[in-house]
Amino acid sequence: MGTQSYSPIIGEVETDSPAARAGLSSGQEIIAVDGEPTATRKAVALQLLKRLGESGSLHFTTRYPDSPLIYESDVMIETWLDDQKDPNPFKSIGLAFYYPPLEPIIDEVLPGSAAERAGFRQGDRLLAMDGVAIEGWEDWVYYVRERPGQSIEASVERGSNEVTLILTPERLERDSGEAMGRAGVSVVLPKLPPEMVRRHRYNPVSAVGAALQETWDTGVFILLSMKKLIFGEISSKNLSGPIGIAKVAASHAEQGAWAFISFLAHLSIVLGVMNLLPVPMLDGGHIVFALVEWVKGSPVSQEVQAWSLNVGVMLLVGVMMIAFYNDILGA
Repeated sequence: MGTQSYSPIIGEVETDSPAARAGLSSGQEIIAVDGEPTATRKAVALQLLKRLGESGSLHFTTRYPDSPLIYESDVMIETWLDDQKDPNPFKSIGLAFYYPPLEPIIDEVLPGSAAERAGFRQGDRLLAMDGVAIEGWEDWVYYVRERPGQSIEASVERGSNEVTLILTPERLERDSGEAMGRAGVSVVLPKLPPEMVRRHRYNPVSAVGAALQETWDTGVFILLSMKKLIFGEISSKNLSGPIGIAKVAASHAEQGAWAFISFLAHLSIVLGVMNLLPVPMLDGGHIVFALVEWVKGSPVSQEVQAWSLNVGVMLLVGVMMIAFYNDILGA
């Protein structure tokens, strides 16, 4: 199948953020993090995730596309995101990847929505709301959200004509109890420039090498994450059990068959690595007992095996209780 990825070009740098203080700028491409090459956005994310819970500096190597000049920047971190569930390393230092601006053009109108009742159609370009010009999709979203249940006079461009529609956004309640408005439309998603799209194709031989490398990288990352969990460098809130796995699986299934197959492959690697941990009850524990028997020439005593088994059961039950607790809270 091959893979498709996107070049890690910085889109926005938040004012007075750690990234801004380090000198990172919009339009730069991140070519390395901590000396490791980062040809894709996934590679950048992986390098940042490896540093969760640590203190010191993140070393970025950047350049502007089509420029030979190289820039070096250090972003300072302190026990970085060690207490966060589902941490977003890129956002936390004030960075966002580049995406083309969202034009205020409607892609889909949800059946039975406030927008359908108002007469909106696919392809309508939003021009103004109550006489206030709409520059981008974000302006439209903010305007609607702030006016639940209120009538809004919307001007749209439909073909060569300008049409006026009356929209009354549906009233919804946030978790905080605050009301927000919803129209029930989606935006036309822009495509990234072709020069930012990086496609990788493999023949049957090179695909094996790429798969082995991906498996190795994933396994190393899993072990690093487990080490950070044990030493408190990342929050135990990130542990998930069957409920969390099912939710993620459903999300990937919605993205298509290939995304779901990829998720199953990574889940298999997680289970495989965990099964090889030197914990009694798991295959890794049996391997340890076999190695000890091979070295000393006799089996491990029944008492030691029984004691180890009890400890292993307690560890696994404890981890599963935390995972189920996190799943229930997040459900």
